[in-house]
Amino acid sequence: MHKNPLSSYEDENPEQYNEYDDANYNTDVFLNDNDNENEDDPTFSKSKNPTCPHYRQLTSSSTASRAHRAFVPCCTSGNHTGDRTALGVHDIEDLVSFGKHTNLRRNVPLYRGPKGSSYGMSLEMDDDKRLRVTSVRPNGPAASHVRSGDIILAVNGSDTSNMCFERIVDKIKGSKDPLILDIHDGSTNNTSACPYYLSQALAKEAEVVFAPYNYLLDPGIRKALGIDLNNAIVVLDEGHNVESNLRECGSGKYAEGELCDLMVILSYWAATESSDHANDTDMYDNDGNQLSIGDAAHHLMVFLETLINFGRNRREENFENHPGAAGANAAVANYKRFKTPDDHEFEISQSYWGPTGRGERGKPVGCAPLFQELGLTQKDMKHIFQVAEAFLNKVRSTLKPQDYRNNLIDRLEELIDRFVMASENAQHYYIALVAQANGNLAFASGEEDDTVHPRSLRFGKSYQKAPRALPLMPPRTKENPQRLLNPCSRCPTKHEQEKIRHGLACDGSTPSWEFVYVLDLLSPGIYMTKLAAACHSVILASGSLAPIPSLMGELNLLPPVPEVKVIEGKMERKKNTITPVEKIETTLNEKESSKLAPSTDVDAKSLLVLQEKLTRRLQIHPKPLEAGHVINMEKQLLAVSVGHFHDGSEIKVTYANYRNPEFLLKLGTAVASIIETIPSGGILVFLPSYSLLNKCARVWKESVVGDVWDRLVLSKGKVIIEETGSSENFENMKADYNETIQSGGSCILLAVYRGKMSEGVSFNDDYARGVICIGLPLPNAKDRGVLAKKDYNDEQRKLCGRTDLISGYDWYRQQAYRAIAQALGRCIRHRLDYGCIFLLDSRHCDDNVLVQRDAGGICRNHQDLPRWIRRHVKNLTEDHESSMGMSGSLQQENMLSCGWDGLSSKMLFFFRDAKKYVVQLSKKH
Repeated sequence: MHKNPLSSYEDENPEQYNEYDDANYNTDVFLNDNDNENEDDPTFSKSKNPTCPHYRQLTSSSTASRAHRAFVPCCTSGNHTGDRTALGVHDIEDLVSFGKHTNLRRNVPLYRGPKGSSYGMSLEMDDDKRLRVTSVRPNGPAASHVRSGDIILAVNGSDTSNMCFERIVDKIKGSKDPLILDIHDGSTNNTSACPYYLSQALAKEAEVVFAPYNYLLDPGIRKALGIDLNNAIVVLDEGHNVESNLRECGSGKYAEGELCDLMVILSYWAATESSDHANDTDMYDNDGNQLSIGDAAHHLMVFLETLINFGRNRREENFENHPGAAGANAAVANYKRFKTPDDHEFEISQSYWGPTGRGERGKPVGCAPLFQELGLTQKDMKHIFQVAEAFLNKVRSTLKPQDYRNNLIDRLEELIDRFVMASENAQHYYIALVAQANGNLAFASGEEDDTVHPRSLRFGKSYQKAPRALPLMPPRTKENPQRLLNPCSRCPTKHEQEKIRHGLACDGSTPSWEFVYVLDLLSPGIYMTKLAAACHSVILASGSLAPIPSLMGELNLLPPVPEVKVIEGKMERKKNTITPVEKIETTLNEKESSKLAPSTDVDAKSLLVLQEKLTRRLQIHPKPLEAGHVINMEKQLLAVSVGHFHDGSEIKVTYANYRNPEFLLKLGTAVASIIETIPSGGILVFLPSYSLLNKCARVWKESVVGDVWDRLVLSKGKVIIEETGSSENFENMKADYNETIQSGGSCILLAVYRGKMSEGVSFNDDYARGVICIGLPLPNAKDRGVLAKKDYNDEQRKLCGRTDLISGYDWYRQQAYRAIAQALGRCIRHRLDYGCIFLLDSRHCDDNVLVQRDAGGICRNHQDLPRWIRRHVKNLTEDHESSMGMSGSLQQENMLSCGWDGLSSKMLFFFRDAKKYVVQLSKKH
């Protein structure tokens, strides 16, 4: 290459900064005329850029290397060494942009540093008039970003193709930090990369990685993505959701049609001859013979067929042909009367296997009876797991990433993993068989033909799923669905007539109903133990983890306790054991202690001592951090519990009152009275369910007496109702609320606990001057999962000595307070914020029973609230309420003695004083 003395540059003598023209550089000179789809990508090849079909481009070390060069940390050890983006940090848009043009990096910053005299690179203009890097000084400022052979497309925003070499040199020498470059690596092979898999490549060397919960909590996903948590510090924000997420990791639902799909897919591999050693897996049978892929597929087919035949028999005998209230006829009648949702799950009689609260013969058995009915032992399930692992490893090595069978194989792996986990931890699982309409209840009830609908049709705002035919097992076809199936060569029989034919259930029919296996993990501690064992530290952070001891018990994070057994009437203490969520045996339960003779050494006093030691398990050292709030709770927050209406009647939001228009009208009047006392700003009103929300809105709009809806609109200008729907609807509703606050200064939002508005959304300052929490958002008391969890906790406490677990009823109640805590947190968001909180329900009020107060004097109804608020909730008294039974100081501390009539003036003074206080506080800081 010819070198012009004026076309090379050694960056060693920078001059003072000069102003320069930041005109946009022109990349058209590098573009391929035949490639109009990527006109912003300078390429050096005349072939059309290939697009990445999946993640294969990331398997090359060059692509991963370019990714790490492009996405280095924004700062390291105080030195500015990272890339600059429009948002100041790297986000998904940056990954998408890089994925489209992996050879091009824009806005790469170079810093000389305070003592630096050069950027440490040499440049020259090549024969094609491109500014090329000829060398880079090791450990220099440019070393982490620029390599020899790179093409500089732009300097501080100016296109180098439109500038002479001397001017480029002047711009570089005169530039202040940072020098901003657009760089192409000079490669002619410009490929694309998927940003999802690109993020995985970057995570391998990143120091901080943000990811969804299930990426870390689910061992299967961790394994699939290659996430190594060894010596890692895991921070789980919104930690109150960890319990439910961990339970979901071990739970699953598997429908009849899905199991048949897996059967058909496995049949193709099962047809492979065992003599074809090219298809051997890495597993051996009991005789030392290497297991072929066909043998492995056959084993899995037999397991699935066992599940299918059992489930189909239960569906037909205990549901479709059941004459009682638990049968299909009753389900159809309820649908026609109440318009039951299409996805409703109907329980199949005698098809629940799980905790009952009393165990079996004094022992918790959980879902173990199901496996006994299926004829599967733990040894059988372990063998199935090993066969599945060998089969999946072999199959995945042969399937292409785009193969549709990958999804089915992943689903098969999950199904087997869940059933094996349930068999190994039977006492911590429940399994149920439920019936569900095939597609929709209109078809299941006989109102619609299965040929009427396409895959899904839209009716108004909802979609109706079409019924689905079962798959056909080869050699059956649509033209000949009743063709005789091939006999199984791997299942030995004495006579030809007895030959087994797999897949009889896969007949192409369209049943009205289908069964669904529901597996529900009841103890999140099983998966939490695995996570904690893999990490250096696990940090749970949330504003609603309280009460901490019960959380630690659910996650099995409490310290070990002595294992105690009774031997010949005496207690023998074993060494401390840590057996996560497996039975912490204290064989000294009520049943065994009653058998002891009066002369034994185990007397009542010893039992009390033992019980006290077990109770002390709730003490955790060091004690978990429960922080107070950053605000002055007395001057910046007014928290009030209200248990009565204006006429003195009780506020108790129960299901029985949902259909009582008079009660709902009184509730609306109470809400309107509170909102009218808040001078301005946004007010969030949370209700237990969407059904109650819609009923309240309808009753309040139609009210003649009281004009509730008119009062709300007149007070704050606009009322927005949270609706179910897509994320787009949520964002539109949120934007509408914010715009209303910005333009009018006030707005009312009616929302639900556990909804999108109650978690993860920050309503700062005027966006939430008041939060009104109505009722207790208790889970559905008749839900099978809720009943099973309550029975599980009671059973573990009674039969296994798990005193670290709270009772089933307390767990049920705690779910409501966790949801309330999230809603309460929408109000105060920083140290200069202020507002009021109202809890509308008599169950939130101080019961005045001194014996039920804890050591800190907090009443029972406030003990489950977050620590920052539980001491500051005051009861709104009735007018002229007597204070008998309480001391004067306690009365003054826990009561807001103004009644409904004096609430307006009380609120007026609070907001006036709170506003003055935060203004003064802001001036001090």
